[in-house]
This record gives sequence, structure tokens and C-alpha cells, in this order.
Amino acid sequence: KELCPKIKKRCPVGCGRLITNKDMEFHFEQCPKSIVVCSNSSDTNKSVSCGTKYLLENSRAHSAVCPFLKVKCTNIGCGEKVLRKDVVFHKDKRCLFNQLNCRFCKDNVLKMNIEMHRHFECREAVITCKACSKDIKLNKLIEHKTECPNIRVACPNTATGCRFFAAQSRIKEHVEKDCTFRTIDCRHCQFRVPHNDIDSHLKMYCTKHVIP
Repeated sequence: KELCPKIKKRCPVGCGRLITNKDMEFHFEQCPKSIVVCSNSSDTNKSVSCGTKYLLENSRAHSAVCPFLKVKCTNIGCGEKVLRKDVVFHKDKRCLFNQLNCRFCKDNVLKMNIEMHRHFECREAVITCKACSKDIKLNKLIEHKTECPNIRVACPNTATGCRFFAAQSRIKEHVEKDCTFRTIDCRHCQFRVPHNDIDSHLKMYCTKHVIP
């Protein structure tokens, strides 16, 4: 009689239903009072799992808090699924769609764009001049480049053939004293002539110079 498949017994785990012997095993799998063990586990180490025991009828409630259940990142644009226990770390440290506060201008910028913002867009960003080691705001960089004594620049007479290249602090003296491509006034006709062409100008072109 105890083994007869059609004999009904009351559910032994507490739901109160009368179940036939042949359906009892199936019922245990569906019974809201059955105790189940959560098998959600880590992606990288399957031996690390949740292991929480709960009544089957509380499955939804457990899913709402299970640290090993995958949930979507809530940062706009991301949508990557990560274990609930790792969400905070993902959002703060790994997610490229996390909004970061620029320490210079205080604007909110996506993590994926923060370096480009700091180097090319943020007008309040501070960079160090490689020539003089002075800290300069990005919005003052162009002005600084015209003033920095250590920045290497070409002689302004490059167009006429000079290839001199030196620190900006040396360029003025070079142009005024040493550059053979600088232009000077002909002392006779006042025509401006490249320094290294003055002899040929006096001999062939100057209308006021009298050759002895």
C-alpha cells in the first residue's frame, strides 16, 4: 500500500497538498515549500557560488538580491551584464560609460573620452611645458609658445634660405647679428636687400651707388 503509485500522501515539506506516490518526486521540484540551493556562480571561478538556501516560493525575492546573478550596468550606453556583487566596481572602475568629473573644468565627461578631453578640449586643463617645465593652462598655451624662451623655433628668415634652429631666446640676436639671410637697407638707395646679396646689389642693381 505504501508503494502503490496511486496512493495519495500529504506533501512532507509543508505545502499541504495531497500527491500520489508516482508524482511525489516531480512535486518536490515544483513545491513552493521545497528548499533549493542557489547555483549562480562566478564567471571566472565556478567553484565560487552563491549557495544560499531558500524556499522555492521565495525564488523571485532571492533573485532580486543574489550577489551572483548577472544584472545590466545602469550607466547610459553600457548595458554590459556583470555579477550583482561586482556592479559598483564595474561602474566606478571599468565601465567606459561612467561619467567622470574633470578635475580642471568640473564638467562631466565619459570615462572613454576623459583623456582626450583633458589634452585637447578642456580649456582649464594644466599641462607642463616640456621646454621650460612651467605649468600652463591649455587656454594659454598658444600665448605661452610665443613667450617661452626655451622653445626651439626656426629663424624667421627661413623663407629666404636660413636653416638656423634654436631656443627662442637666441633667435633675436641671431636675426640682428648673425643671420646672413636677414634683409638690410642699402645705404645708398634704401632698398631692402638680403644681407648676403648686398655686394651684387651694389654692383648691378643699386641706381644710386657709384662704382669707382
